Amino acid sequence: MNFVKIICTILLLNCLSNCGFQAIYKEHPSDSEINYDDRLATIDISKKRKRIDQKLRDNLETVLNPNNIQTEKKYLLNIDLDKTIAGTLINPTGSVGRNKITLTGNYTLTRISDNKIISTGTATAKDDFNVESKRFANYITEEEMELNLTKLIAENIRNSLINDLILEVK
Repeated sequence: MNFVKIICTILLLNCLSNCGFQAIYKEHPSDSEINYDDRLATIDISKKRKRIDQKLRDNLETVLNPNNIQTEKKYLLNIDLDKTIAGTLINPTGSVGRNKITLTGNYTLTRISDNKIISTGTATAKDDFNVESKRFANYITEEEMELNLTKLIAENIRNSLINDLILEVK
Protein backbone atom coordinates (compact mmCIF):
# COMPACT_ATOMS: atom_id res chain seq x y z
CA MET A 1 0.00 0.00 0.00
CA ASN A 2 2.87 2.38 0.79
CA PHE A 3 4.42 1.57 -2.55
CA VAL A 4 1.21 2.70 -4.33
CA LYS A 5 1.17 6.00 -2.39
CA ILE A 6 4.77 6.70 -3.34
CA ILE A 7 4.09 5.97 -7.02
CA CYS A 8 0.96 8.20 -6.97
CA THR A 9 2.90 11.04 -5.32
CA ILE A 10 5.68 10.80 -7.91
CA LEU A 11 3.18 10.79 -10.77
CA LEU A 12 1.32 13.77 -9.29
CA LEU A 13 4.53 15.79 -8.91
CA ASN A 14 5.56 14.85 -12.42
CA CYS A 15 2.21 16.05 -13.79
CA LEU A 16 2.46 19.36 -11.93
CA SER A 17 5.96 20.03 -13.24
CA ASN A 18 4.94 19.32 -16.85
CA CYS A 19 1.53 21.04 -16.98
CA GLY A 20 2.92 24.56 -17.47
CA PHE A 21 2.37 25.60 -13.86
CA GLN A 22 4.09 28.93 -13.11
CA ALA A 23 4.20 30.93 -9.92
CA ILE A 24 2.05 34.06 -10.08
CA TYR A 25 4.30 36.08 -7.78
CA LYS A 26 8.01 35.87 -8.48
CA GLU A 27 10.80 37.39 -6.46
CA HIS A 28 13.10 38.08 -9.41
CA PRO A 29 11.92 38.92 -12.94
CA SER A 30 13.53 37.08 -15.83
CA ASP A 31 15.92 38.83 -18.20
CA SER A 32 13.26 39.04 -20.90
CA GLU A 33 10.95 41.13 -18.70
CA ILE A 34 11.31 44.90 -18.60
CA ASN A 35 12.11 46.51 -15.26
CA TYR A 36 10.13 49.74 -15.24
CA ASP A 37 11.72 50.97 -12.01
CA ASP A 38 15.01 51.20 -13.89
CA ARG A 39 13.33 52.82 -16.91
CA LEU A 40 11.59 55.42 -14.73
CA ALA A 41 14.91 56.23 -13.07
CA THR A 42 16.26 57.36 -16.48
CA ILE A 43 13.77 60.25 -16.61
CA ASP A 44 15.18 63.70 -15.88
CA ILE A 45 12.66 66.31 -14.73
CA SER A 46 13.03 69.87 -15.99
CA LYS A 47 13.55 72.54 -13.36
CA LYS A 48 11.20 75.46 -12.81
CA ARG A 49 11.46 78.47 -10.52
CA LYS A 50 8.05 78.57 -8.84
CA ARG A 51 7.72 77.00 -5.41
CA ILE A 52 4.76 74.81 -6.42
CA ASP A 53 6.70 73.52 -9.44
CA GLN A 54 9.57 72.60 -7.12
CA LYS A 55 7.15 70.71 -4.85
CA LEU A 56 5.85 68.78 -7.86
CA ARG A 57 9.41 68.05 -9.02
CA ASP A 58 10.34 66.70 -5.56
CA ASN A 59 7.26 64.47 -5.51
CA LEU A 60 7.96 63.23 -9.03
CA GLU A 61 11.54 62.37 -8.13
CA THR A 62 10.21 60.38 -5.17
CA VAL A 63 7.64 58.38 -7.17
CA LEU A 64 9.76 57.91 -10.31
CA ASN A 65 12.94 56.87 -8.53
CA PRO A 66 12.14 55.84 -4.94
CA ASN A 67 15.38 53.83 -4.61
CA ASN A 68 17.59 56.70 -5.87
CA ILE A 69 19.06 54.60 -8.67
CA GLN A 70 21.92 56.48 -10.33
CA THR A 71 21.58 56.07 -14.09
CA GLU A 72 22.25 57.91 -17.30
CA LYS A 73 19.24 60.08 -18.12
CA LYS A 74 17.55 59.08 -21.38
CA TYR A 75 14.30 61.04 -21.17
CA LEU A 76 13.36 64.61 -20.27
CA LEU A 77 10.03 65.32 -18.59
CA ASN A 78 8.76 68.87 -18.97
CA ILE A 79 5.71 69.89 -16.94
CA ASP A 80 3.67 73.09 -17.05
CA LEU A 81 1.64 73.41 -13.87
CA ASP A 82 -1.40 75.67 -13.62
CA LYS A 83 -3.16 76.53 -10.37
CA THR A 84 -6.62 78.01 -10.06
CA ILE A 85 -8.49 78.99 -6.92
CA ALA A 86 -12.21 79.66 -7.04
CA GLY A 87 -14.79 80.37 -4.39
CA THR A 88 -17.39 77.63 -4.18
CA LEU A 89 -19.49 78.88 -1.28
CA ILE A 90 -20.51 82.50 -0.81
CA ASN A 91 -21.71 83.53 2.65
CA PRO A 92 -24.79 85.76 3.12
CA THR A 93 -22.38 88.62 3.86
CA GLY A 94 -20.85 88.23 0.39
CA SER A 95 -17.56 86.76 1.55
CA VAL A 96 -16.17 83.45 0.36
CA GLY A 97 -16.74 80.57 2.79
CA ARG A 98 -15.06 77.77 0.82
CA ASN A 99 -12.32 77.73 -1.84
CA LYS A 100 -11.59 75.11 -4.47
CA ILE A 101 -8.00 74.58 -5.63
CA THR A 102 -7.37 72.92 -8.98
CA LEU A 103 -3.89 71.94 -10.15
CA THR A 104 -3.41 70.89 -13.77
CA GLY A 105 -0.11 69.52 -15.00
CA ASN A 106 0.50 69.27 -18.74
CA TYR A 107 3.53 67.10 -19.41
CA THR A 108 5.72 66.14 -22.34
CA LEU A 109 8.19 63.23 -22.25
CA THR A 110 11.02 63.58 -24.77
CA ARG A 111 13.81 61.14 -25.63
CA ILE A 112 17.07 63.04 -25.11
CA SER A 113 19.08 61.26 -27.83
CA ASP A 114 16.92 62.40 -30.75
CA ASN A 115 14.47 64.92 -29.16
CA LYS A 116 11.56 62.70 -30.18
CA ILE A 117 8.39 63.28 -28.16
CA ILE A 118 7.43 59.97 -26.58
CA SER A 119 4.22 61.13 -24.94
CA THR A 120 2.14 64.05 -23.81
CA GLY A 121 -0.64 64.18 -21.29
CA THR A 122 -2.49 66.00 -18.57
CA ALA A 123 -2.96 65.23 -14.89
CA THR A 124 -5.47 67.12 -12.76
CA ALA A 125 -6.16 67.13 -9.05
CA LYS A 126 -8.59 69.27 -7.07
CA ASP A 127 -9.74 69.77 -3.53
CA ASP A 128 -11.49 72.40 -1.44
CA PHE A 129 -11.20 73.93 2.01
CA ASN A 130 -13.06 76.23 4.37
CA VAL A 131 -11.96 79.85 4.39
CA GLU A 132 -11.24 81.02 7.93
CA SER A 133 -11.26 84.54 9.31
CA LYS A 134 -7.50 84.30 9.96
CA ARG A 135 -5.42 84.98 6.86
CA PHE A 136 -2.44 82.95 8.06
CA ALA A 137 -4.64 79.89 8.67
CA ASN A 138 -5.90 80.15 5.07
CA TYR A 139 -2.33 80.47 3.79
CA ILE A 140 -1.16 77.38 5.69
CA THR A 141 -4.21 75.37 4.60
CA GLU A 142 -3.68 76.36 0.97
CA GLU A 143 0.02 75.41 1.14
CA GLU A 144 -0.80 72.01 2.66
CA MET A 145 -3.46 71.33 0.03
CA GLU A 146 -1.07 72.27 -2.77
CA LEU A 147 1.49 69.81 -1.40
CA ASN A 148 -1.12 67.02 -1.26
CA LEU A 149 -2.36 67.82 -4.77
CA THR A 150 1.18 67.77 -6.19
CA LYS A 151 1.60 64.28 -4.71
CA LEU A 152 -1.56 63.13 -6.51
CA ILE A 153 -0.45 64.69 -9.78
CA ALA A 154 2.99 63.08 -9.47
CA GLU A 155 1.41 59.63 -8.99
CA ASN A 156 -0.96 60.16 -11.94
CA ILE A 157 1.91 61.25 -14.19
CA ARG A 158 3.97 58.24 -13.07
CA ASN A 159 1.13 55.86 -13.97
CA SER A 160 0.72 57.49 -17.37
CA LEU A 161 4.45 57.35 -18.02
CA ILE A 162 4.56 53.62 -17.29
CA ASN A 163 1.85 53.08 -19.90
CA ASP A 164 3.73 55.30 -22.37
CA LEU A 165 6.99 53.42 -21.81
CA ILE A 166 5.20 50.09 -22.35
CA LEU A 167 3.93 51.32 -25.70
CA GLU A 168 7.40 52.61 -26.67
CA VAL A 169 9.00 49.20 -25.99
CA LYS A 170 6.43 47.34 -28.14
